[in-house]
Amino acid sequence: MRIKSNCRTFERERCGVVYRGHTALVTRVAWRIAGEDVSSIFLSAALDDTVRVWYLDKPSPVCILRLTENMPGGYVDACWCPWYSNLLAAVHGGGLHVWEISLSTHTPVLVYAVPGASCASFSPHTRNIVVGDSEGKLSVFHLEGLEESASVFFKYSTAISKLAKLGGAM
Repeated sequence: MRIKSNCRTFERERCGVVYRGHTALVTRVAWRIAGEDVSSIFLSAALDDTVRVWYLDKPSPVCILRLTENMPGGYVDACWCPWYSNLLAAVHGGGLHVWEISLSTHTPVLVYAVPGASCASFSPHTRNIVVGDSEGKLSVFHLEGLEESASVFFKYSTAISKLAKLGGAM
């Protein structure tokens, strides 16, 4: 059985649009849950080492985020931040990438090693990210000083490096 890596929308029992771009298995799709146009922006992560951001009315991705290290396996999960609309997290077998897509689509603002990382989720009420791994461990990280602002670049350059792991050793 061959798995196609296309995303589709359905309108009254017929296919509306097919979104093409990934070259390997799509592992996650998620609607943007904060900010403007929340019902028309979504992401897809795939084993082709990319996370793609799509507008519902455009058949091509508006941005493509690429795995920056030579890590086997590609992106296995991705999610939008519920309290900052342009922030997303993506995980691959080697760790966590946090992207601020209004700043850069070439470099994540944070890269953190979590061997065997398999999934991630932002807390809806705190500045925390939880990451699960292949050994059954969960790691919770707190993003200190992160807030939406016109001068977000300067806040990221100093504050995001203060990522603190909560609750003990890995």
